Amino acid sequence: MNDSPQDEPQTFASFLNLVKKLEKVVQETPELSMGEKEKEEEAKGISEDRSASEELASAQIVKESELEGVEKHTDKIKKEDVQIKTNGKGKLKESTIEYLLKIEEQLIQHYSGTEVQLEDFYFKIEDISDEQIVRKIKSKFHSMENISLRKKLNVGFPFALFKIDGKYKITVPISTGEMAIPTYVEGSRKHLKLQSIGTKEIPTLDSDEINIWNQAMSKLQLKITQILNYKAKDDLSKINPENIQLVEADIITIQEFIKGYEKKIKDVKSFSVEIYKFLEDLKQNISDGKGLWKDFEEFLEASTNLKEQIESLQKKHQELSKETQIEYLKLRKEQRQINGKTKRYKIEEKRGKEITREKKKELVTNLREFQSKKKHLQRDIDKTKEIQDTVDLWNEILLTEDQQTATQKIRENYDLALFSSINGLLEEGASEEIFGNIREYETSIDKITIHVIYIPATICEFRAVQKEKKIEGKIAYFNLTKEITFFKPTLV
Repeated sequence: MNDSPQDEPQTFASFLNLVKKLEKVVQETPELSMGEKEKEEEAKGISEDRSASEELASAQIVKESELEGVEKHTDKIKKEDVQIKTNGKGKLKESTIEYLLKIEEQLIQHYSGTEVQLEDFYFKIEDISDEQIVRKIKSKFHSMENISLRKKLNVGFPFALFKIDGKYKITVPISTGEMAIPTYVEGSRKHLKLQSIGTKEIPTLDSDEINIWNQAMSKLQLKITQILNYKAKDDLSKINPENIQLVEADIITIQEFIKGYEKKIKDVKSFSVEIYKFLEDLKQNISDGKGLWKDFEEFLEASTNLKEQIESLQKKHQELSKETQIEYLKLRKEQRQINGKTKRYKIEEKRGKEITREKKKELVTNLREFQSKKKHLQRDIDKTKEIQDTVDLWNEILLTEDQQTATQKIRENYDLALFSSINGLLEEGASEEIFGNIREYETSIDKITIHVIYIPATICEFRAVQKEKKIEGKIAYFNLTKEITFFKPTLV
């Protein structure tokens, strides 16, 4: 992508004013004569007879890098002062621009706080003669004779190149035992997607024919990105070609696409690639003796989080200390009782009094339970001391409020623990642990740019003779792929 400074985005209102000023000049410009050009389909690797497996392969190689190429061309066209002429005078229809402007205004209202920009572009429609269309029909139905065209209608079907720019910030805690050191995965994300956005109303087509049209559009969408990528520079324009009827863009389709993206990024797992890369980089930073945070601002944010954890640990220490003291007093009492009973039994045995087996067994059981409680109490005492040591250490670490000093002390005390924790998170099958521990993450959509590109097609009605019967047929010819779709008769 071009990193050079960008011009101010052109709104539809300013563009409409520019068109009105230049309209007189455009009308006075002589028409450009263009000879008939029937380019060989093999020149660009586009064939009418591509198999289903080839179309699937085409879908798989449509990459975001190709969409970036289309975006680059549309951005360039948007900023150019010289308007590119297509076949004819190239006269912009104000009704189209006003309709799109209404869509833009609705999006601005719906996504308040987000910069929204919607631009229109038109793909040049190349002339195709009646004879060429007849030859294409004949190539599919060899049995047809006396083919004659009755009607031809050029339509422009809208596709949207969505570009959604946003930011994300995810807090990934790295455990050191009692503490979880917060680290931050943040950055910007650009999402590019090409999507058909036409309404269900297609000129001259009935409901059954529209179903066939939609199937053809789905196939076209598999190829359109690659085709646009190498043809956008010469064949895209801000000028709506003459003699073409535009299919309206559907605001609901646009909104549903954006809502689907919003729903996706609300799931932190959609940032798994970024999180894993961050952990790999963090692991390398620790190996290289570098810090955990990229700047002082992140350090302050982490310090606030760590201080909250220290306060929580202090409360835990107080509660555990209180419980330990109570348990200690209980055990002292139990110990005195066991000691007293043991001493009494010994005295009674010396005097010749027999102590029953049940009493001895009960005394042994009580002694074992006491020893178990004593070990548990010792663990609690050690835990209490460990928590206090952790609190004291982290108070010392954060006392200076100096990033370099704090990082150095963390490295001295927790280097191995950090390295071990990150290695554990990067192990296969550890994703649930990563995402299960993430409690804080935020995303925002800062800018929505929609380039509406009208792709031309020609709907033709014809008459012919087939097997000595007169028939009527209808096809759609798609300029970009040089392919035809039959509405009737059905192509088997």
